[in-house]
Amino acid sequence: MRARAVAVTAAVLLAVLSACGGGEDRPGTSGSASGSGTGTGQSASKTGDAFPESEANTVVRATLRDFAFESVPPTVKGPKVYFEATNQGPTEHELAVLDDSGKELGEIEAFDKGKESKPLALELKPGRYRLACLVKLGDKTHADLGMEASFTVE
Repeated sequence: MRARAVAVTAAVLLAVLSACGGGEDRPGTSGSASGSGTGTGQSASKTGDAFPESEANTVVRATLRDFAFESVPPTVKGPKVYFEATNQGPTEHELAVLDDSGKELGEIEAFDKGKESKPLALELKPGRYRLACLVKLGDKTHADLGMEASFTVE
């Protein structure tokens, strides 16, 4: 339980620092936070919607199970990618989007099976990305147990 509290605190701190970072301002994209530090120019919302599903170039409807992401295409059209996660596993799962260097660009925080689907809208530059479930199970994450999927944004 203590490890979970530390992880949640770290995630909140990361979201706050990311929102305060020095990225470029984009008019008309309220609700988004610009990434900082790597110069990639990716605009990301840590959770929720940076834009509505109707504005997405691609919608990825991912099913989360123990320990896999299902229905994630190998290639998606960007830059606006809208993720919708549904947990069909017996335990809680999350969906984190990581760039090629492993930096977290956004996440749908951990939620239990049977809860409503959760959205995440990100603007991603062309390149390779990875979905990962970073929920801890003992000293490993679900991603360490195989719950990850790679995809390319064109």
